Amino acid sequence: MKKIYLTLCSVLLCAISNAQTLTALANEPSQGDVNSKKKYDSVGVVPKNTGAGLNWDFGAFTQTTVNAISTYSNAGSIPSASNFPGSTLVELQGADKLFWKSVASPTPQFELLGMEQVSGVVLSYTNSAKVIEWPVAMGYSVTDFYSGTLSVGGNTGTVDGTITTQATGTGSLNLPGNFPMNNILQIKMTQTLQLLVPSFGYTNDINSTDYSYYQTGQKFPLVTVSYERETETIVTPTVNFTVKIHVNNAVLTGLNEKNFDATFQIFPNPAKDAFHVNLYNNSNEDSFIEIYSVTGKMEKKIILDNVSTIKTDISIRDLNPGVYLVKTTVGPRQSTRKLIVE
Repeated sequence: MKKIYLTLCSVLLCAISNAQTLTALANEPSQGDVNSKKKYDSVGVVPKNTGAGLNWDFGAFTQTTVNAISTYSNAGSIPSASNFPGSTLVELQGADKLFWKSVASPTPQFELLGMEQVSGVVLSYTNSAKVIEWPVAMGYSVTDFYSGTLSVGGNTGTVDGTITTQATGTGSLNLPGNFPMNNILQIKMTQTLQLLVPSFGYTNDINSTDYSYYQTGQKFPLVTVSYERETETIVTPTVNFTVKIHVNNAVLTGLNEKNFDATFQIFPNPAKDAFHVNLYNNSNEDSFIEIYSVTGKMEKKIILDNVSTIKTDISIRDLNPGVYLVKTTVGPRQSTRKLIVE
């Protein structure tokens, strides 16, 4: 029954919209969304200071091979959603399911109704967990208390918890690989969760803190740092402490040679005025970007500097809204991605 604390930060919550403010329209997860994250290892001190005008530096952190993916489906398409009345959206984390409810009035908010784990653990909240009230900007702070029942292997118990969500910082962020990002909003979430199963003397006390960093143009965090302390007791207590760092796969340095061939991304995408290019070109080879319409017409070609590190913005103000293909060439290597221009 380990690791069943509410991974709400995977949903909390989509990107920053105008002026570092989150809104239900722009930022609440919806059917078809995918949040794909890559796990990173820390090098030195993990930045998590709070306040205005800060810089959080993750530049030296190293990538692992571990991925975490959440997908979102309409509750009507998931049969077990009927066990969580009122649920409108289901988050699938592999075989595990989290059941969500979108509330429009009187206060727009997003609530967790419960979860099912492939291990057989089911949490059902009679008093739902309110993750967020809209809108959110610097200085925001909301605390909610939730409770419900736990079932596992024919045994039942209780669940009680507290969530405090705060917007605690603004500034800039350095992604792994030393790629700067501006206009960042830091969200801090602290949780306490207690699980009790009296029939076999089981208790589980979980305390967690998550720091997530959002930027305009992305629906999910750029970086999330999660701390968890779990004290699990069956006769004698066992204490586990974990730290996890995840970086959004969609913003792993934009157009980045580290994941150039298979997984590079255009950032931001969709884009309106420009998208950012960060490339390693260690051999100083000729490099350029071509943007094509879906009919195959080349709309523009941008010659990039043949330096070892390329960091530049590509203007798309002259492109009409629609779908385009971005072909990036560095020496003999090429890769193509779809770009949506708003």
